[in-house]
Amino acid sequence: MLRPEEVEMLVCGSPTLDLNELRKVTEYDGYKADDVIIIDFWEVLQSLSDELKKKFLLFATGSDRVPVGGMGEMTFKITRVTNKPDNLPEAHTCFNQLVLPNYSTQEILRQKLIIAISNAEGFGLENMARGIEEEGARHQGIWREASRNMARGIEEEDARHRGRGREASRKKA
Repeated sequence: MLRPEEVEMLVCGSPTLDLNELRKVTEYDGYKADDVIIIDFWEVLQSLSDELKKKFLLFATGSDRVPVGGMGEMTFKITRVTNKPDNLPEAHTCFNQLVLPNYSTQEILRQKLIIAISNAEGFGLENMARGIEEEGARHQGIWREASRNMARGIEEEDARHRGRGREASRKKA
């Protein structure tokens, strides 16, 4: 029998990011693995707290979890953007792609990356659950209002029928 954490891992993937595994599945577009900016990128990522590493994964892939089956199940791409050295890194989560400007220093890279990953929201399972809850609450409100309106309509219709019944009784008398 599986323990709850094993079921969670099978369904959601691993919560632990292994940067060496991520590095193995990384492709470069406009950069080479030995470019200074790429070396700086991996050093900055390695130095981040586990919480920021999870946020990075969420930023870059749309999920804060490693895919079921591990990193070998995906490809990660770092793409060079030219003429935008002041921009924050961008992510295309559908493609597991990080668009990375060629920053002049490791410190600038660190600052820009932390700003980007700290202010991004994914749309993976963690947000899907919140969205389902919000949508459910919205639908409950709609159903509650519709039920009230229907009950009010039935009461009004019933009152009209009772009123007609009294009028008919008076006319007979």
